[in-house]
Amino acid sequence: MANIDYAREDSDPLNGGNHSEWYGAAVYAKYDFTDFFSASIRAEYFDDQNGVRTGIAQKLKEITLSPEFRIAKGLVVRPEYRHDWSDQNGFDSHKNTFSKKSQDTIALGVMYTW
Repeated sequence: MANIDYAREDSDPLNGGNHSEWYGAAVYAKYDFTDFFSASIRAEYFDDQNGVRTGIAQKLKEITLSPEFRIAKGLVVRPEYRHDWSDQNGFDSHKNTFSKKSQDTIALGVMYTW
């Protein structure tokens, strides 16, 4: 799957009344290896050239890896690893300052459907 977004706002108050533009793109792929296990990968790009959506004029990228385990009927466990990076210092360094150009995130999702 692929996705492209483009937006423009005229007289943007967050940009001093000037026009603002931002755009992004994403690609996703998922493959079922077995009835028990699948894996997906996602990559995204976001250009906030005026800094009106993220607070900093920057180009952001991310990649996410998500294995999926179907443990039992209706029970899915999905760990996730995500790496984000920017061309600017846009990530918090745990000192309430934006002094890092990248960050890593690990998450775990558990879902039960019936």
